[in-house]
Formats: sequence, C-alpha cells, structure tokens
Amino acid sequence: MDRIFTYLPVVKADRDHLFELHRVSLGPYVDQLFGWEEELQRHLFDQKFTVDHCYWIVVDQLRVGAVSYQIHPERFYLEKIEIYPEFQRQGYGSRVITDILSEADAKSLAVELQVFKINPAIALYKRLGFSQMGETDIHLQLRRSPQSQ
Repeated sequence: MDRIFTYLPVVKADRDHLFELHRVSLGPYVDQLFGWEEELQRHLFDQKFTVDHCYWIVVDQLRVGAVSYQIHPERFYLEKIEIYPEFQRQGYGSRVITDILSEADAKSLAVELQVFKINPAIALYKRLGFSQMGETDIHLQLRRSPQSQ
C-alpha cells in the first residue's frame, strides 16, 4: 500500500513541537559534541526559529518530522531535515531529499547542506549523489549538482 506523503507549512504555534523534534532528533549529536544545555539550546532555537520555508513531513496524516530549505537563484539550501527517532531508517528522509532534488533538477540548481560529521545521515546524502565541498571542525558541507532531466 502506498503511503500518503504530504508537506504542511509550519505555523508559529508549532514552535514547542518543533523544538521537541529538534531535541530528540539532533539532541544526541549536540550532546555528544558540546553537551546539551536545555536553556542554551532553547535560546538558540528561538533565535533561529522561523516558519518561513519550514514544513512538517506528514505520512498518512502523521507528523514524522520536519524539513526546512530555501531556494536561491543559484542553489537550493537544505537547512535542516529532522525525523522523529521512531520514524528514522524507514525511507522518509530519503523521500524528502529525493523530492527536493527533483525540484532542484527541474530548475537546474544544485542542492547544498551542512551536516554534523558524526551524523550517520552522511551515508544517505552520499548515496543520493552529494559530495563534500568543504568542512569545519564539526560539519561537512555537501553539494549535489543538478542532474539533467
């Protein structure tokens, strides 16, 4: 049976739910790298929180995660993709990224992102055609060039 896969815009009232998603999906990596300090993480999240370009990933009417990306004249920038732990490794992240890649390819644009070096999602990105274009002490910057249609 095919799943019904949709994207719903995030609204301001979703802030706490989105922070909880951030805590459970990326919190373990933040904790491993820096130590998770709840008050600091809440402050950083609130500073960056915007509903612009942010969507709930909904599968069969159930929120499984969120994605945020921006379309620039020269590229797509995948700001974040966060999947609740109980829905990870079920193909939802792959589906979201594939949808973004298809949209970018249709516009002949590259897709770029940044990911923690300790995040196993790097294997997924590489499998989907991303390659490293730079790095910091804790992040890899990845890029996938547009594919011809």
